[in-house]
Amino acid sequence: IEPRLVDAVDRVVVLDHHRRGEEFIQDPVLVYMEPYASSTAELVTELLEYQPNKLSMDALESTAMLAGIIVDTKSFAIRTGSRTFDAASFLKSHGADTTMVQMLLKEDIDQYVRRSHLIEKASIYREGMAIAKASKEETYDQILIAQAADTLLTMNDVKGSFVISKRDDEKISISARSLGEVNVQIIMEALNGGGHLTNAATQLADTTLEDAEEKLKEAIDDYLEGGTKE
Repeated sequence: IEPRLVDAVDRVVVLDHHRRGEEFIQDPVLVYMEPYASSTAELVTELLEYQPNKLSMDALESTAMLAGIIVDTKSFAIRTGSRTFDAASFLKSHGADTTMVQMLLKEDIDQYVRRSHLIEKASIYREGMAIAKASKEETYDQILIAQAADTLLTMNDVKGSFVISKRDDEKISISARSLGEVNVQIIMEALNGGGHLTNAATQLADTTLEDAEEKLKEAIDDYLEGGTKE
């Protein structure tokens, strides 16, 4: 979050579906952190739903919130519980438009081609761990790197997907995904990153793609052989 934005306000409410990190906002008025929620949009929806004085929501606001849930759950495929569907039902009853959600989430064809180019570099390292590494000449933005990891996870026999690429800021980014059988959070924490059981990442400075790949493989080996699967 932009520090200047926090400094510009008197009261701060923290809503998040990630675990609390070492750095944290000082003296928030309210902290609502639930790592088992599908998304922050789900948490916000629950807060709105249970307000004593019912708040009005228009169709655009409801649609935007539903889009957030759909993005984080990959269309209700991962991190989805009964509360997730309850939140989606509440938003739908307040005018959320699923067709408009699809319009909002459409992607540029050039981005699709670039993502496919990155995915074609993938190979299975060991035990269903797929790794795709961009070439030295290529740079990708963080969103595309994450999307490539999402797509790679849909392939047969892939239990965990890892995409390594250089970004425009010269940092090396690694995005990791799983469906729950592999705890990618633990693997990324070994590289000073973090996230969730099924969705994690890290950024490495002052290193090369080759070194980043080697460190990733070492972290995967340690995870698979060191008894840290829980």
